[in-house]
Amino acid sequence: MVDHNLLQRKKLFLFDLDGTLYLGDRLFEGVRELLSCIRARGGQYRFLTNNSSRSVAAYVQKLTRLGVAAESGDFLTSVDALVPRARRRRPTLLRLRYGVDEITAPRGGLYRRRTA
Repeated sequence: MVDHNLLQRKKLFLFDLDGTLYLGDRLFEGVRELLSCIRARGGQYRFLTNNSSRSVAAYVQKLTRLGVAAESGDFLTSVDALVPRARRRRPTLLRLRYGVDEITAPRGGLYRRRTA
């Protein structure tokens, strides 16, 4: 049984992306309404992904194309977790090599992949 009062008191919701909100290029039924409801009552949501093959900008574009309002600050990625830890452990040796041209880092920084 779902305790709707408990759910209504929550202020922050975390959602995985592929397979949870959409599959490929198909948004699951009810996702837009759910996210709209969360924001309408003053709540927040964040999108989580451990897929570092896409930039946050690419995820924003995809969700926008699927009809979901999204901004870069709505995402928490595996890179967001990696960069601060790598900086603490070996700040002078930090090099990112990913299959994307840009990776948005925590606090709005941008890391660019070196091209040959």
